[in-house]
Amino acid sequence: ARRAAIHERAREERYGHTARIHRPTPLPPLPPAASLARAEPDPRFSDWAVAARRLSLGYLDSVSAPNGVMLSAAPRFYGSTVRFHGRVMTTNALLAEKQRFAQRWPERRYEPHGEPRIACDGASATCLVRIVHDFTAASPARGARSQGVAELTLTVSFAGGAPVIVSEASRVLSRAGA
Repeated sequence: ARRAAIHERAREERYGHTARIHRPTPLPPLPPAASLARAEPDPRFSDWAVAARRLSLGYLDSVSAPNGVMLSAAPRFYGSTVRFHGRVMTTNALLAEKQRFAQRWPERRYEPHGEPRIACDGASATCLVRIVHDFTAASPARGARSQGVAELTLTVSFAGGAPVIVSEASRVLSRAGA
């Protein structure tokens, strides 16, 4: 799981902003089965996965809320610094980015497909969360609409005790009508 997370972060950094149509890339080989059999799961992972799921789905739900609700809820989801689509920024800079997004797309709806995929890493005290979701964003004033299927990737940190998002990226998997 850690190798997959590192591979994904490297791909995000290589391509910059990840909200692009996904082109499948080969995955690295799995470690030998013998090494997997010896690995004992970290007892914290179960609790972390539950908390990361709750935080991630709550975040996705908040982004579908009206602008004022979304913007007032946003600070509780994030750590003091966040890697947002490959750029490291403070929470204040991230909130300014979220405000611009909300103004550009005042009507938003995000609906997850099934359950998030979650992989936790004890060494970094994080969980990588992937949520495939339908999205619709509209700006009636501009006469603009965007919809399709995307994947949201969040890194949730437990280093400070309470779970917070320390990395966020997304990529469009398909667009409606494309």
